[in-house]
Amino acid sequence: MKPLSKQNAWRTAKQTSRFQGDETADSFAARLRHLREEYGLSLRALGKEIGVTANAVLRWEKSEVTPTRAKMIELANYFDVEAGWLAWGLGMKSPRAALADVKSKLDLLVPEQLALISGLVDTLVGDVEITEIDH
Repeated sequence: MKPLSKQNAWRTAKQTSRFQGDETADSFAARLRHLREEYGLSLRALGKEIGVTANAVLRWEKSEVTPTRAKMIELANYFDVEAGWLAWGLGMKSPRAALADVKSKLDLLVPEQLALISGLVDTLVGDVEITEIDH
């Protein structure tokens, strides 16, 4: 089997990080439009929330211009999505991994891998007391 070129490897990696439905759109404009419609917002309503005009939002959705870095972050925070996902379609949409998703992945690990993860968590948490949370 022939190895993937850098461009094909990038395309393959990007395809595996996509979501189903309109969220898989390749452009910032399409992801923004999808989120705005998902939230039931008009162009004007989103503009008001972010502090821009409806025309600015329309121009973003038509790919005429892109928002500033600050506005991109503000949009991501408003919609509770990762800024990298919103801007470039990379990574996960949600900034928080669902506990069930993490648990299902942990169930697949061997004891040595779990020990490594446990050590990492201990290092990150330090002296903070961890209590069990049922969801």
